[in-house]
Amino acid sequence: MTTTMITMVVLATAVLALASADPCGDSSWRYSPHTGKCYKLFNEKIGWTLASFKCAFQGAQQYSIRDANENQFVSELARRVGVVWLGMAQFGTNQKYIWSDGSNWNYENWHAQHGYRKPNFNKGRKCVKLDAVTQTWMQSCCKIPSAYICARPASGSATGYQPPAVPVTTTQAAPTVSTTPWWENPKYTTTASTTTTAAPATTTVAWWLTTTTEAAPTETTTPWWENPKYATPQTTTTEAPATTTLPWWLTTTTTVAPEDNTTPWWQRTPETANTLEARRRLRFARFHRV
Repeated sequence: MTTTMITMVVLATAVLALASADPCGDSSWRYSPHTGKCYKLFNEKIGWTLASFKCAFQGAQQYSIRDANENQFVSELARRVGVVWLGMAQFGTNQKYIWSDGSNWNYENWHAQHGYRKPNFNKGRKCVKLDAVTQTWMQSCCKIPSAYICARPASGSATGYQPPAVPVTTTQAAPTVSTTPWWENPKYTTTASTTTTAAPATTTVAWWLTTTTEAAPTETTTPWWENPKYATPQTTTTEAPATTTLPWWLTTTTTVAPEDNTTPWWQRTPETANTLEARRRLRFARFHRV
């Protein structure tokens, strides 16, 4: 009886152990009951091609997404890094996106920057990334580094498997920041006692309360025309002697003897010079009929 009971306990323990075994065989991988695959996030930012090789070394491939449930599962797994590679690219001259694991194309969820639909072909952006926050896809250059997720089939049975509980994240409250200025903080005060003579109290009025009075300019009651600044310099004008001009019909025509050109000018007497002046005046009077 005792041996039978021991055997039954051993068998029950073995069954429970097999039922609770991790289907992925490694706790670092996360099992999805919806797809029956195991997924692992690698927070190493590398290019798309190198990420595919590293997944192959793990016996896996970059993941594919076939429906909205799988898209949500992968987005939750990648939430702590933000953006990860999708296992989808355009190969060679083919302008169609193809899943690297050969899955059929029957689901898509593009980002708002692409108008929520498949973007046009761009030879500089043949790969795709997943935005874990919005759970949408974005066209990207294959050489821009990003984190990646590998997926592989489960290695064991998932019968009776219970996924590990999600650890509760405790958020520690930020330390209280003191608003006291540093010069008033006792930490920085000088311990040595010093005697300070208080300066006489002075009352300082704020600049916006002060009144500035400008002295009015001194007014001069002297009229401007008596101000020496505007005085016109005095000039002495000598009036020409009054002359009486007779009409031409009352004037007496005097025939002047022709000028004696034989006498040099330096030997001419004043009378000769007066005679020449008289001739000029007579010629002027005749012309103008004075």
